[in-house]
Amino acid sequence: IKDIDWIIAHATRSLLKEGHIPTLKLLGFNPDIAINHVKLKIKNKDIILGGSLEFECAIEFSNKTEEKVVIDYLLYFKKANGQNRPKVFKLSIKKIDVDKKLVLNKKHPLKKATTRAYYEGEQFLQLQVNGKQLGEPQAFTLKLK
Repeated sequence: IKDIDWIIAHATRSLLKEGHIPTLKLLGFNPDIAINHVKLKIKNKDIILGGSLEFECAIEFSNKTEEKVVIDYLLYFKKANGQNRPKVFKLSIKKIDVDKKLVLNKKHPLKKATTRAYYEGEQFLQLQVNGKQLGEPQAFTLKLK
């Protein structure tokens, strides 16, 4: 069973990141989970390549039963054409009790890589819970130095 769970998780990870509703439901995530309040705080708004983006999020749920949640964050990276495009990263998968408040902290390294080119300027961060993007994207500045 453990191997089968891994295969299912591996096979559906892209669909989860995209917020694919049938996949969310199949895996036990409620795409319509009740959320009262979301607070996203970037701790360092100016980052030099090689450093890390640090942020904290607080999410207040108003669910009536225990629920599974998948919490992702989107980084809207600046591309060569000047536009920002999102890349989805996993923050956490949790079971939450009734009317729970979650507080999560993350430190995301922004360092040179052969798989991604970074461009200087304004980038954005946004939360996604059970496939739904929450709140307005928060800006931070990346400097290449």
